[in-house]
Amino acid sequence: MKIVQIVPEMEVGGVEQGTYDLARGLLEKGHQSIIISHGGRLISGLKALGVKHYLLPVHRKSPLIMARMVKKVRKILQEENIEILHARSRVPAWLGYYACRNLKRVHFITSFHGFYSPHPLSRIMAKGERVIAVSNSVAQYARDKFKVAEEKLRVVYNGVAIKKYPKLKKGNYRIGILGRITPLKGQIYFIKAFTKVKEKFPQAQGFIIGPVSKDKIRYQKQLENLIEDLHLKNIGFISPEQKDEIFPTLDILVSASIVPESFGRTMVEAQLAGILAIATDIGGSREIIENGKTGFLVPPKNPDALAEAIIRSFTHQEECQKMIEVAKKIAQEKFSIEQMVNATINIYQELVTTN
Repeated sequence: MKIVQIVPEMEVGGVEQGTYDLARGLLEKGHQSIIISHGGRLISGLKALGVKHYLLPVHRKSPLIMARMVKKVRKILQEENIEILHARSRVPAWLGYYACRNLKRVHFITSFHGFYSPHPLSRIMAKGERVIAVSNSVAQYARDKFKVAEEKLRVVYNGVAIKKYPKLKKGNYRIGILGRITPLKGQIYFIKAFTKVKEKFPQAQGFIIGPVSKDKIRYQKQLENLIEDLHLKNIGFISPEQKDEIFPTLDILVSASIVPESFGRTMVEAQLAGILAIATDIGGSREIIENGKTGFLVPPKNPDALAEAIIRSFTHQEECQKMIEVAKKIAQEKFSIEQMVNATINIYQELVTTN
């Protein structure tokens, strides 16, 4: 098959990494794999693998530029004899949709990577001949808010690469929370839970890992003031550049999000690295963690429940070690890049074989 993925940019991010992994997987399985984007840091690696890239400003919302891009994308589809156009974001999806019109050979597919607000710009994501959701939670949202027909909807979990970290001694009571510094990620509840954990385990250490944008510096300052007001020690902020150094040393990784996550890649990364995962009981986390079997789920905005789960984990370490082993085994099967590539190819073939 000849497949084009169209995405705004190929910088480092969840959607971009998934695009990269799928492009590589398609190539390895003998398919022609092309990406249209405005470029980014991941492109050089793709070109080295043999993935073809067309550099176009498909991220721009200007009507004039979009009209020009429709013509350019259509020309690529015709010259490359493309069979599948897979749009992974809203603006590129509009371009792809109109570029495909009346090209009987080309099938239009979209991917729901998140809980898009159901305004007119987002409606295009429901227009694919097949609509791929990254979790059952997102699929249900697509049904409810976008009225996506059941026969078009498919669920394909993101594939997460297994990173080889050095084997480090665990049991040092190290807890981390990973993600953008924003109220939506619930760092404030992590800090409040940490106060209760420290009462039981004074040696515990907390790590708040993630980037902070300019508009969230005030929120980070609020968190720093809270840490100071609570007289907490052994908890602080870690830059994203230090993630690979700190991550494998953690005993527990927390996701304290107060809004549903579409998938929860960091929780899978934790499971694959042998770290116990604790997350709020909303969204895609429910599909990654089976409460009491592969980790713990707690109510959002509830630092007491979060602290209780952390304390239980430290108190019953043998039980938790078994959970870690079960979680790793399931994650390797359920969330592998291989399963993501194979499932996506099967969806493409559903359409191509009907021609």
